[in-house]
Amino acid sequence: MIGSLTQLLTEATAETIDTGAERITHKLLEAYEFGDRISVLRLGSVAGEIDPQRLKTMNEAERTDTVIRMMFGVAGTDAAPDRNQSQELAILLGRKLHRANTVDRNKAAALSVRSVATAPDFAETPLHEVSFELWAGEILGIAGVDGNGQKHLAEVLAGQRPVRQGRIELAGSDITRGRVPERRQRGIRYVTDDRLGEGTVGTFSVATNLVLKEIGALPYWRHGISDWDLIHRNARERILSNDIRTPSELTPVGKLSGGNVQKVVLARELDAEANVAILNKPTYGLDLHNQRLALDRIVAAAARDVAVIVISTDLDELLEISDRIGVMFQGRLAGIVENSDGAGNRVRRLMTGAAAA
Repeated sequence: MIGSLTQLLTEATAETIDTGAERITHKLLEAYEFGDRISVLRLGSVAGEIDPQRLKTMNEAERTDTVIRMMFGVAGTDAAPDRNQSQELAILLGRKLHRANTVDRNKAAALSVRSVATAPDFAETPLHEVSFELWAGEILGIAGVDGNGQKHLAEVLAGQRPVRQGRIELAGSDITRGRVPERRQRGIRYVTDDRLGEGTVGTFSVATNLVLKEIGALPYWRHGISDWDLIHRNARERILSNDIRTPSELTPVGKLSGGNVQKVVLARELDAEANVAILNKPTYGLDLHNQRLALDRIVAAAARDVAVIVISTDLDELLEISDRIGVMFQGRLAGIVENSDGAGNRVRRLMTGAAAA
């Protein structure tokens, strides 16, 4: 797709020396592929530019580092970023996500999935005999070409889709027939891949969306009456701690950028009571800044001993944060690979239906 667009733009600009084209994108690889020069906008102003001659001499890592620093307004200046900016820069430059493997698999599994199958559904691939275990503090990545049962897997674990056969255990207790409220009460959290259509209600405020799955329950509701002071205080605290860019907690969440909507969802789901988190495409459609911040929050949750499942079609992302990577193929778990040297090639083989070497 990128190659076709590049050819189209090249042909258009080659027709006459006076013709130019402008490509606005938050995807850095597209910018590198299309652009003869790159400009970075920050808070409505041009934060910096890489001219054509300099761009040609830079490798991808140098380009990315320069663009990120422009995003924070510290490239080419003597100004030092503040403490929060320094933390975000470290995340964006990939210096914070690599963590020591501390998963203790001698302990009982936090989540056990045994021979689980789901009923066929229109245009979706059902699960067939899916089995795996997940431990506290572990990140299990789930790779695969989209449409190979990932959606059924996420929904069946969250309690949104019934189990046709098999068994699901949380810390040794059978939750196979447990629905969403029961599973949530026991610490299972779910981040859908449809953050605006399913994960939030666009017309509701940020404050309400942060407690969306607690409506009617203590402590935010008592005897059916909303405690708006507490709801709004909770929202202000989470807005601050999760860097949610919003005019106020009263702003409808649908008016926020996609990255900030996802920050609201992650703040709600990766809370202190989470024991198991299932995240379906948590960085899909986000710019680089918000992708990196979302991944950092996922890694931080695992560091708090949350057992995490990350479903993604971005293999590089999974290789960066996962302890193990499973592969879905035609509704089956084709295999699980330890994230060590050569893991990428073994995962790619499983994605084609071949056995891992």
